[in-house]
Amino acid sequence: MQTDSMTEIIFDFFASQIEFGCYKEGGALPSISHISRQFQVSALTVRTALARLRERGYIETRERVPATVIYQPAGHADQQNVPSFLARKEGINDICRFSGIVFNPIIRFYFQNLDLAAIKKFRRQLKKASDFPVRQITHFYAVTMQSMENPLALNLHWEVVRYLRLPYLQHSAGSGQIASQAAQQLDQVLALILKGSPGAAADKMLEYNSRITKLFLQNRFDELDGGPAAEQLPFRWQIYRDHPQLCYTLATKIMSRISRQIYHPGQLLPSCQAMAREFGVSQITMRRTLELLSDMRSTVTINGVGTKIAPKNNPELPNFAHPQIQKSLLLSLRAMRLCAITCKDLAIHVLSPMDADSFRPLIHLLQEHIRDRAYYLTAETCLRFIGDNSPSAFIREVCSQLYHLLLWGHALRAFIQQSPVCSTYEAAAAGLLEKIRNQDISGFASLLSELFFSMEAYTGDIFLHIGLEIR
Repeated sequence: MQTDSMTEIIFDFFASQIEFGCYKEGGALPSISHISRQFQVSALTVRTALARLRERGYIETRERVPATVIYQPAGHADQQNVPSFLARKEGINDICRFSGIVFNPIIRFYFQNLDLAAIKKFRRQLKKASDFPVRQITHFYAVTMQSMENPLALNLHWEVVRYLRLPYLQHSAGSGQIASQAAQQLDQVLALILKGSPGAAADKMLEYNSRITKLFLQNRFDELDGGPAAEQLPFRWQIYRDHPQLCYTLATKIMSRISRQIYHPGQLLPSCQAMAREFGVSQITMRRTLELLSDMRSTVTINGVGTKIAPKNNPELPNFAHPQIQKSLLLSLRAMRLCAITCKDLAIHVLSPMDADSFRPLIHLLQEHIRDRAYYLTAETCLRFIGDNSPSAFIREVCSQLYHLLLWGHALRAFIQQSPVCSTYEAAAAGLLEKIRNQDISGFASLLSELFFSMEAYTGDIFLHIGLEIR
């Protein structure tokens, strides 16, 4: 996931900056080593991104010389990109309002686990990006996500950067005044870090992030106010960017239907041809998707009959040698870590304003899981409920994508149901049910976070048991 995704991100980042005039014709891009450090990727990934920029006519490259910009904008470059920016206005405002609920816990988690070497490195990296406040924020989050050793977190960060089109903001009027304010606040953050006050430093950095980004965005929208209304483009978290993306996406949709009991154990799925028509894909793609689900043991294919949903307690283990299954399980593990860190804040934010009647669907589902001894479904059910009830499109998208990644963990349910850890999951399900019945949202949120941390730890143990490498 990371290599292909980061190649695309680096390409988009510099293509946007070139189009928006941050790099003029004849100017040089940073060196490969500099870009590698900035994005925390290998030199090969950077070279691949630069090759795409060259193929698209943005740059020319020569050996031992930084890439040179050859792009010539037609007319007013800024005006060419106004529709793209305005089409994201609603999504950008939503991200500014609610993204902190996802990212703030990650930042706090990072600052609480800093060591002296990390503090010094972080200070150096922030100072390198001190010329442009929004770039400081971008770099700050990149460093933070990288420190977690969870490419999924880094992927989410860069997908937000791509959507916000942050390089465009550099051309807003009044940037100098905002930059001066930002520099002062950043100095306060660095001072708190050096004093050994990570909690206060994290709070100050989050305040800095929110205030400065909003200033830039509002400033830019004010400049463009009065223009034609644009059809809005919602934020989408694109996790899969390599060739089998469609198969992954289709597989998670079908697994979601199984989890939501739209498809029941033993039920015969529609024909491959009918499903291909429903999802708007070729029969070859649909057939590959069904093969992947069969290897996951989510379905059973019977020659001459068709494909059936596997029984709940299917004892047959998945084909763990399948590269796509290995990749999907690793993504599921990383999703557990993100959920463990973020779900407490998410739950409190979304569930606190809700009344007792609103919790009935969740109570019903938790009761079903306990009755069916399907305790492994508890955490993902709670996450899905939180996402479905959020007023924020950004939070709904993040929760939805994390939920679909967690579905890949169903491949390990045979281990969970036969392990002593099943009693831990059972106790958590009962505890969450009690908390939500009593509308103890804080207790519910804390217990859900603990459950995700337990799931991550146990899943890591299973990986070692079956010989999968956690990398």
